[in-house]
Amino acid sequence: GGAFDRWHITSTEISEESFPKLKTIMRRHFEYSVAFHGWRDESICIGGTMPPNVKQLIKEAITKVVPDSIEVKDDGCPEGFNGNNPENIVNRLSAKSLQIEQSEEARKFYGIDIADAVADVIGPLIKV
Repeated sequence: GGAFDRWHITSTEISEESFPKLKTIMRRHFEYSVAFHGWRDESICIGGTMPPNVKQLIKEAITKVVPDSIEVKDDGCPEGFNGNNPENIVNRLSAKSLQIEQSEEARKFYGIDIADAVADVIGPLIKV
């Protein structure tokens, strides 16, 4: 089946038992969690359990840092990519999760800008 089929661990299958550093934080409960993923679609999809108004702000922020040729969607990702499964690692870490699926172009050329855009939106929401 190839390396991807053989070695890829989905967000719902990942186990903290296999990753000691991950295991050290699983007992904590965070207010927010974010996961950046790659997919074959030529767009960016914003999923997770984050409130819709926050997803909209994130969509607007990401849209500003990527070219118009990369569509940014926040109206629901396809099943398996939407980040709302309770077993998804981001949902086990927090109640307000964000899963961002990104095209290869987005990851390769705009990955840092996308991460910064997300941080600019979520950062001020975090209660310290």
